[in-house]
Amino acid sequence: MTFSLPPDSPDLHEVVHFVVPKEAADALDVSAIVVAAQRRGVQMRQIEMNDPGEEGGRTRITCRVVMAILLTQAWTSIAEHAPDTDEGHALIRSLSDAVRATFAAIDEANVRRSKKISRGESDQIAPRRYTTPEE
Repeated sequence: MTFSLPPDSPDLHEVVHFVVPKEAADALDVSAIVVAAQRRGVQMRQIEMNDPGEEGGRTRITCRVVMAILLTQAWTSIAEHAPDTDEGHALIRSLSDAVRATFAAIDEANVRRSKKISRGESDQIAPRRYTTPEE
């Protein structure tokens, strides 16, 4: 049996950009996430992380939707094992902010995708005919 994504699902290969707290980005083992993605058969596994400059304490991440989903899974796993201390609570807040930013980026990708129409769909749109009024 073949399953297909609902039409309003984001394209898993769409590129997303989002900014997360540096603490959340630093908590990730990116190489382990990429290796896990490779084992799952993910083709486009790149994750770019850099300092956006003007936003101190933040990290800008660029990746595909499928990798963003894996990042949220990693952050959730890290949060589950955070100690019940003030530092652990601060880490959980940073992880929560990171997951929220990731889902917002995925939602934005979904909105961009829903605004696109295929060539087949564009063929269904009747061209407008402009005429000059007859004198």
